[in-house]
Amino acid sequence: MVWHEAPGPAAASPLFQWPGRYGFVLGHTDGGDWILDSPRHGTVVIAAAGDELRCFTEAPSPGGPMEAASEALVRRVLPRILPLRGALALHAAAVVSGTGATLLLGPSGGGKSTIAAALAARHGWRLFADDVAIVRSEPDVLADAAFVVWPAATGVCLRTDALAPLGVAPARCHALTAYADKVWYEPEPCVPADPQPLRALIFLQRSEAASIPVLEPVPGSEGLVLAACQLFRFNPSDREELTRGLEQVGRLAAAVPAFVLTYPPRHDALPAIAARIEEATRVRRRDSASPARDAGALGA
Repeated sequence: MVWHEAPGPAAASPLFQWPGRYGFVLGHTDGGDWILDSPRHGTVVIAAAGDELRCFTEAPSPGGPMEAASEALVRRVLPRILPLRGALALHAAAVVSGTGATLLLGPSGGGKSTIAAALAARHGWRLFADDVAIVRSEPDVLADAAFVVWPAATGVCLRTDALAPLGVAPARCHALTAYADKVWYEPEPCVPADPQPLRALIFLQRSEAASIPVLEPVPGSEGLVLAACQLFRFNPSDREELTRGLEQVGRLAAAVPAFVLTYPPRHDALPAIAARIEEATRVRRRDSASPARDAGALGA
């Protein structure tokens, strides 16, 4: 990876623009390389052949080499590049216990980061990824797991008003350049971590009507649909890429137990939420012939 304190090249042929605060545009340079350009956070050029990245920004940060551009690179660019290298990127938080990794999936605002932070702060879990989880099918890495999760972050992005209810010390947090009301929570030192076996997929469903958290198993077909909705793509205009991603999600949903966790959005429900998540990690393999939601719910 090479950093340049200079404007990046313009996209000769734009292909797609994502909505949201980063405003990234995907395209090609005149030389055929991929380019991801953000008006606020700089430009990344991805070599069409090989793994070279060239990052451009006009605004160096006093705290290091282009802090804002680095943040955008880690949170939004790298997760989109990884599918080009055969990985599956899902909109999820990943947490690790003694048995392996669990993915918490759902749309923005669904509670992924808050629940992940609570598990780390009060229940002894380890934060493994925030917002984007990287999953690969690598039986040669861990023989007892069909899929493994690779570490993608050592903390989570939290709203500042959630720190006190979660018992998170402000000293463990630092500001995010792209957000006015959120901080990055680091519960432990940044140390290398090995890939972890993926034990469960948990799709979060907030409900004001829920009095207690309820965990319901879902069949592979429903898990496929739910997981496909959280698929990160490098080029949303590429149908072949979408086909490959859906094939990967299908294998994932067939191999890993999946659940919907319906929970009340209250901080005092977090211990019970943690207990339901721990129950899910004890289910090792999906029986394709077993009934799903009509079999009853855990924790009801």
